Amino acid sequence: MVLRRLTNIFPNNQSYSKTFKKIVQYVSNKNSFTASQISMMSKAFKISEQAHKGQLRRSGEPYFNHCVEVAYNLTKWNMNYDVIIAGLLHDAIEDTDLNRDDLINEFGEQIFKLVDGVTKLSDIKFNSRQQKQAENFMKMFLSVAADIRVII
Repeated sequence: MVLRRLTNIFPNNQSYSKTFKKIVQYVSNKNSFTASQISMMSKAFKISEQAHKGQLRRSGEPYFNHCVEVAYNLTKWNMNYDVIIAGLLHDAIEDTDLNRDDLINEFGEQIFKLVDGVTKLSDIKFNSRQQKQAENFMKMFLSVAADIRVII
């Protein structure tokens, strides 16, 4: 079924992370996503991977691994593919050169709003760390009011 259709999306010569392969296997077994939706997840994976290229966590691990793990957890929680794509892209606006227009053009307004809802405020000068934290919480609360999936 869906798993057979995936061979066109994921040729054998592609090197995807083990976790992303687990995501695809998980959603394929549940038959909960179409090949087109999985293709969009693959596109998000590739774009996010490229955008985060060279970024490392304090541990030295590639930062992008965090994005894939977030997406995998969202998959296990049976989130829809918009949320999984947003999980792959969740740090793209604040940590890479990708911007609002890039995400809207590639994935649409709904996914952009999910990503933007979890993006911290970074271009504003604050008087204190507490003020910055309070503003980030306010933004998150407003985003949750618009789409509860932001909190997940």
